[in-house]
Amino acid sequence: MTIVNPFFIMKTKPLVSVIMPVYNNEAFLHESIESILRQTYDNFELLILSSEKTSQESLAIIESFTDPRILHVRRDTTSAMISDARNLGLDRSKGVYIAYMDSDDISLPYRLETQVAFMENHPDIAIAGGYAKTFGLKAGILMKNPIRPEEMKANMLFYASVVNPTAIVRKDTLKHEKIRYTANLKYCEDLDFWIHASRKVKIATIPKILLLYRTHDNNATHQEKDFQETLRESIFQKNMDELEIPTDDQKRILYKTIRTFSADSASPNFLSLAENWFTDIARINISKNIYEQKSLGNVLANKWLEMCRLGSKELGRDAWKIFWQSTTRSWLKKDIRTAGRVLKFFIATHLK
Repeated sequence: MTIVNPFFIMKTKPLVSVIMPVYNNEAFLHESIESILRQTYDNFELLILSSEKTSQESLAIIESFTDPRILHVRRDTTSAMISDARNLGLDRSKGVYIAYMDSDDISLPYRLETQVAFMENHPDIAIAGGYAKTFGLKAGILMKNPIRPEEMKANMLFYASVVNPTAIVRKDTLKHEKIRYTANLKYCEDLDFWIHASRKVKIATIPKILLLYRTHDNNATHQEKDFQETLRESIFQKNMDELEIPTDDQKRILYKTIRTFSADSASPNFLSLAENWFTDIARINISKNIYEQKSLGNVLANKWLEMCRLGSKELGRDAWKIFWQSTTRSWLKKDIRTAGRVLKFFIATHLK
């Protein structure tokens, strides 16, 4: 493993280490690096971790930058997988905080300033993500997650819950809690990492758009996509098993269908099975105390609302009746945003 700029010495220890693994992405790489260098907060180092198979075009882009805050590290076969590359970044970083960045996204100028201020003001939070907005192939989608740590943890039942390239973490806390990426994971390393971390430390979301998330055709084969989904499912199920939430084969299938629910899965019988599963999870949690009960209820109820709303494409007004007459509905947080979503669902099913 060689360092491209070995004479680089920071005058002061950086407070933030930004980790950017690079394979290729030469079409977007320059813009992504520039978005970090143009931050309003400047006490950082940028660790660019290029794969040994990175193209000459991408390497030329990296080497065209002369900013002394950049440290370019060439990865070898021991860190070829993305999970191992991220561990390398954790090990090589000097900062108190580590911020993640992908080589095709754009961090907004105030991102690091916002995150450092948040972490300094919330010493109990070990990890913080933020909102992101998509651009490119699928533009204009606001990527949001729950804000409070208790809801973030419960939300891991269904979602990764952290937009990976918006994350900032406390290095010492990860080291103390022995939180690392699972070795040799080609895909889904972020999902696996966030679920594992959520059991040990507090994760929050800063309710502000910090990053533009590029969507483009990554040319993944159908075989790769199938492998990704299989791996993703195994990680979610492993989480369920390690939390000692009882499941048999039928409930494993039910859990997967709930997690990946689409309109064509909707039927009164399936929605009934799903609500019973939600009720079982909430009941089990009372004795096991895995999640804050109120936060778990809100997460389950939001998934329930989403399923019934999607189910209305097949079931029409019956989907609303199933939702409204359910116990799970009563677990929803009583705020304006939730009331608006429920009202929108009602209007969609009654004013056609």
